[in-house]
Amino acid sequence: MDLANGFEGLVEEINSKLSSNYSVEDSSAMGMEILKKERAFNEAVGFGSVLERLIKALAVEIVNRSLNIEALTEEYIEKYYREDRLIWSLFLGFGKIDRLLKTRVFGQRYELIMPGRIER
Repeated sequence: MDLANGFEGLVEEINSKLSSNYSVEDSSAMGMEILKKERAFNEAVGFGSVLERLIKALAVEIVNRSLNIEALTEEYIEKYYREDRLIWSLFLGFGKIDRLLKTRVFGQRYELIMPGRIER
């Protein structure tokens, strides 16, 4: 059974227990609204990024324990993503150089569309 069918089954089960008639779309919209309210509340009381870091740290710890692997530290994860960002920056930079050479120097049509600057 795939995820979509599983979610439909869950909505059907909820409808049968509550004698309601929610659709999958209704359930998704209610879930998103609850998440937005929870995030707004957390930010209002000062739990914004601190809570997110705690959740990330707990998730990493759970994965480490369940897979019996050496603990991943936050420093290691940040170093990994810093290197990943460098690699992708180089890759995108070379793509821009390739586009410049093909279009301006050689006057050819460039087949690949490169995205603009991505703010993080």
